[in-house]
Amino acid sequence: MTYKELYEKAKMEANKLNKEESAVLILLLHFCKKSSANLYANMNDIVDEDVLKSFNEAINRYFYDNVPVQHITGIQEFYGYEFNVDNNVLIPRPETEELVENILLTYDELMDYEVKVVDIGCGSGCIGLTLKLEEPRMDLTLTDISHEAVLKAEENAKKLGADVKFLEGDMLKPLKGLKFDILVSNPPYIPTNEEIQDLVKDNEPWVALFGGEDGLKFYRIILSEAKSYLKGRSMIAFEHGFDKREAIRELALKYFPNAEVRQFKDIFGKDRMTIVINKQIDDNELIIFPTDTVYGLGAKVFDNSAQEKIMEIKNRDCSKRFAVLCANLSQIEELAYVSEDAKKIINKFLPGGLTLILKAKNKDIHNYAIDDTVAVRIPKHPIALKVLLENGPLATTSVNLSGCKPMNDYTEINKVFKDKVDYILSDPTNITYSNVPSTIIDMTNGLKVIREGEITLEDILKVIS
Repeated sequence: MTYKELYEKAKMEANKLNKEESAVLILLLHFCKKSSANLYANMNDIVDEDVLKSFNEAINRYFYDNVPVQHITGIQEFYGYEFNVDNNVLIPRPETEELVENILLTYDELMDYEVKVVDIGCGSGCIGLTLKLEEPRMDLTLTDISHEAVLKAEENAKKLGADVKFLEGDMLKPLKGLKFDILVSNPPYIPTNEEIQDLVKDNEPWVALFGGEDGLKFYRIILSEAKSYLKGRSMIAFEHGFDKREAIRELALKYFPNAEVRQFKDIFGKDRMTIVINKQIDDNELIIFPTDTVYGLGAKVFDNSAQEKIMEIKNRDCSKRFAVLCANLSQIEELAYVSEDAKKIINKFLPGGLTLILKAKNKDIHNYAIDDTVAVRIPKHPIALKVLLENGPLATTSVNLSGCKPMNDYTEINKVFKDKVDYILSDPTNITYSNVPSTIIDMTNGLKVIREGEITLEDILKVIS
């Protein structure tokens, strides 16, 4: 029998039994160990007896014993990688590749720095391992309640050369004491009483299929508990049932009311993915981000403990004040009393190289306020402005350490600070501003120039006169 005869005969049987023709080709390629191009070029060759025997046994298992092709071959391709699978894990689906793609695109847009990621209910490991292989800056932890699933995912990690960590346990329970930037999960989401194909029901683990009466059981668990395991700036990414779009959105906003919720359709136009984006840093967190001429190290303006951490990191004299960076006049007015003359100056020169010392509305604005005043500035840099718009005013100082040479290189900053702060944002813009120091003026009692820099006293007086 030639390959052509064998293939045509098996395809006819597949059509008669309402089975997939594609499965016939997958099995034939697997057992003859040829590429599709090589097979098609040699369709008139005689089939080797061992290949014929193995193929016939396999095709009968698929046709008559209802065994998935992937369980016969033991492999499934996902995102260009070959994963080992068996009946202890779900067979990776094409729609899940789209979840990975959307996570990577959202990461590039919003984070683009080293992050810690957890994949809850990892199964074969297809999501978590692919993320690690596609983006080495992701530090991956994979979890599953099934011991057999963890073993299979570990097998795939070794096979693919992915350096990741594994934890075994139910949902978020193994994560005690850990914090992540990204949480991803494709949990069981089929309602308990919903009918499913026999091929799926008879071969894939039920623990990975059914998600309670309405299919939302595990989303409720994850969203209700996730805050304890996530940093402030964070992302949660789900695959879910196509008819659960609104229910997932409502759940996300119930537990993360200030989040941005993005939802995506799959290639078949079905609502299949949701990404929950939290943009604000949390209490006691530190962020490094580019400002006009230097990188700034910042914390929430009323977060005294975080500001004390900055002082410890910098070995800085506590009598020196922080400047507070703001995104606009409205943010400044939340913190300080702004006279009409001060407003004229702010509207003319900011964003820019000018710092104003104003009377603080709240003496607890930070630990290091002097005489209840606050020094405020609006930076020009678009990344800095974006961070400030998302988080509100930040008490900020330069990343330069006491007694050390100034730092303004992201690689060097990342090396020095990555274990000391929570986020380090790079500067891909290559924007350069004047290196002339900012002008500092005290407007708590009239107008007094503390330091004249980029903006002259003459320029300032012209505006207010």
